[in-house]
Amino acid sequence: MAIELKELGLLSVDEQESILKDLSKSYHPIEVNKKKFMIPSEVNELIDELFIEVTILRVKLKEKSIGEEKN
Repeated sequence: MAIELKELGLLSVDEQESILKDLSKSYHPIEVNKKKFMIPSEVNELIDELFIEVTILRVKLKEKSIGEEKN
């Protein structure tokens, strides 16, 4: 971590504050292709919402295709 902190000293105060603010955010683990990543909570919430939407659309699509004839 000391290397990163030395590099922060080369940045402007505004840039340092921005980076430190981002580091203090809440992060959540996610696994993709057996690799783990830490993502911001906002991104995690977006993924959860998209998953719910896709699931709802999948159910609606299955309900619509029941009883319909294929052309």
